[in-house]
Amino acid sequence: MNAMTRIFSALLLAAAAWALVACSTPEDKVERYTGRGQSLLKEGDPIKARLEFQNALQINPSAVPALVGLATVAERTHDWPGAYQLFTKVVELQPSNFEAIVKVGRLQLASGQLDKALESAQAASSLQPDNADVLGLRAAVFLKLGEADKAVALANQALARDPRHVDSLVVLASERLHARDADGAVAFLDKALASDERNVSLQMLKVQSLESLDRLDAAEAVLHKLVAMFPKETGYRDLLASFYVKHKKPVQAESEYRALVAANPKSNAPKLQLVRFLDSSQGAEAAAAELEKFSHAEPSSSELKLELASVRQQQKNDAAAIALWNEVIAAAGDTDPAGLRARGALASYQLAHKDSKSAKVLIEQMLAKDARDQQALYLRAGIAMDERRLDDAVVDLRGILRDAPDSAGALLLLARTYDLQGARDLAMQYYSDAAQRGRFAPAYGMPYAEQLVGAGRGRQADGVLHEVLRAAPAHVPALRMLAEIHLRAGDLAAAQAVANELARIEDAQGTAMRVQGAVQLARGDVSGGIASARRAYELTPGEPQAMASVVRSYLAAGKPKEALAFLQAVQAAAPTNQPARVMLGQLLARMGNVPAAVEALEAAIRIEPKQAAPYQALIAVHLANHHPDEALAVSSRGLQSLPGDFGLRLARASTLEALGKMEDAISIYEALLTEQPNAVIVANNLASLLADNRKDPASLRRAYDIAQRFRGSDLPLVKDTVGWTMHVAGKHKEAADLLKSASTQLPDLAIVQYHYGMNLLSLNNVPAARKALQRSLDLAAKTPFAQAEDARKALQNL
Repeated sequence: MNAMTRIFSALLLAAAAWALVACSTPEDKVERYTGRGQSLLKEGDPIKARLEFQNALQINPSAVPALVGLATVAERTHDWPGAYQLFTKVVELQPSNFEAIVKVGRLQLASGQLDKALESAQAASSLQPDNADVLGLRAAVFLKLGEADKAVALANQALARDPRHVDSLVVLASERLHARDADGAVAFLDKALASDERNVSLQMLKVQSLESLDRLDAAEAVLHKLVAMFPKETGYRDLLASFYVKHKKPVQAESEYRALVAANPKSNAPKLQLVRFLDSSQGAEAAAAELEKFSHAEPSSSELKLELASVRQQQKNDAAAIALWNEVIAAAGDTDPAGLRARGALASYQLAHKDSKSAKVLIEQMLAKDARDQQALYLRAGIAMDERRLDDAVVDLRGILRDAPDSAGALLLLARTYDLQGARDLAMQYYSDAAQRGRFAPAYGMPYAEQLVGAGRGRQADGVLHEVLRAAPAHVPALRMLAEIHLRAGDLAAAQAVANELARIEDAQGTAMRVQGAVQLARGDVSGGIASARRAYELTPGEPQAMASVVRSYLAAGKPKEALAFLQAVQAAAPTNQPARVMLGQLLARMGNVPAAVEALEAAIRIEPKQAAPYQALIAVHLANHHPDEALAVSSRGLQSLPGDFGLRLARASTLEALGKMEDAISIYEALLTEQPNAVIVANNLASLLADNRKDPASLRRAYDIAQRFRGSDLPLVKDTVGWTMHVAGKHKEAADLLKSASTQLPDLAIVQYHYGMNLLSLNNVPAARKALQRSLDLAAKTPFAQAEDARKALQNL
């Protein structure tokens, strides 16, 4: 064949190929691109596969096989948000796509979206209820929700169908680890690793289990294995270094961090890791010296300068930090993100030092360069909250969330903003979202748990705290709150387990002994409880909680004189210990020595007049002894020293109630509720006063609306208020259960018995009404209440 013939043949072939392509339908092209992508995935080339799937989706954005392929690429390249978005779209297009539903559920579980993960698990279960993957997913969700028995049962069902089902073995291992059976956890993990040795999550769970057994050499060996398995992944060497830090092996840790720097000389990340390690292990001076070396070698690196500025701040060298921030700002161009970061850091510093005017200038500069800069919007939202421009704060925070919907910090600040606006349910939802997006790190999980406890939802808070402890196993505040929940619920075995956990933490011995003492007292071991409380005080002698624990233990044992002797000894050893004097005054009042109590509290005020606690305690003593005029005078003194103090204004409102000046009290409560719309005591007292003292429909409606915010509360006084506002609104049947529950929980509070009796009367339950009203009058002989005459008249009419 001569050259001309070859050229002509090639042109014929090209024309034929072009004709074939030209005749292809769009469906054929989609199928061809998708097929090539799937082949490339099998060959282990996800990057080229991505291009093929994208070509297919340009022709048909709803082509499910191409979407699944692209989602699989995202999985393999660890683009989890991308994978989630793509698999979710597949489920939207094909609601019965079982594999995609399971994938979405797993990703929701991994990101902490437990409610959505449970929905996905249930959807998959409706398609294939006996599938091992479905059973394993459901087991994992229930374990995260704190329902261990359900989780174990489902995991065992999955293993009955697939004895090597990794997810189910992980559930069983995690459950054993949570139950303090680390040996059992390791056994399950070894089974799982036998079929999936390169599974990093399994290996890390094994490290955690071995650490629990104090088998540190074995744990270290697992980490070394990960480093060897993935030599190009620096994260595993970082984990090994962190392991050495945790177990107080600073020499080995520093060696690993320096190895990371040597392996990545062009990257600043390992340098900053080394600097932060030196900061925590050797102090700011060592960190600054190392950082200066790096910065000298790379004088143009803004990132290193910004880190050095942070260290200078830590060293209290604010001038040097400010100079570095300004240097970065001056060197940065209009589009350099380092300039924005420097402005943000400087603005944060100015806000911390009450210079909001200068901070606002910098924030506006940041927004002028990038109207959607998240740090600038976050700072501006914080200023708006401080200035009570809550709607403006909401706008800025929602702006952040449009670009970064998973920003835990923005979600948390938005929750607090809604909290201040009184949108309780909405605030709770955002506290939950912040905790989940923040993977239950203490900064995000603890505020959610605190809100749940405040709402009387202790069981749900228990589950949240366990998630926090998975993220930060030695977080003492979470353990302390968990112990308090168990003690309130009477679950002494669980509280004891928390005390044991605290005892294993080096810096939590005092807290451990306090919890131990509370458990012993609850079990009736009075001497043991006192001994534990005394030991807690010896470990943390300057801590008011430790002092209070000793006093409570003596009082629980019926030994007020010993409690008094203890506080007098503390006072003698530390005459300026204000909390000790406040406790002494409260104890003396409880023992009936009112003059000495007043003297002790006046002395506490003289120690530090700018503290509210002694004023509040003295007001309480005067009110308890029917001296409201003296209480009012103390509240005036307190507010003179601490103008606008929330607690003192609240105490003053209570005092005005005792003086019968209800409208004055209502005025203060209204102002306090505007400042803190979710302050339960304020809302409860205001609603109660409106319902008891006003008869106009608008006031009664307002009382009802305020109380409805707290309708789900377990607090008996709140139940009483919610029920009473329903009663005055004519909703007698709705009020019945709440008022009955409150009267049962507070049998010795006259006003509660009166409310219950009057509602029974409205329901024509005369015998029960007579009994409750008579009970209120019997109690009024000792503790008078404003409606006693109304109760008497109601009884006479009966």
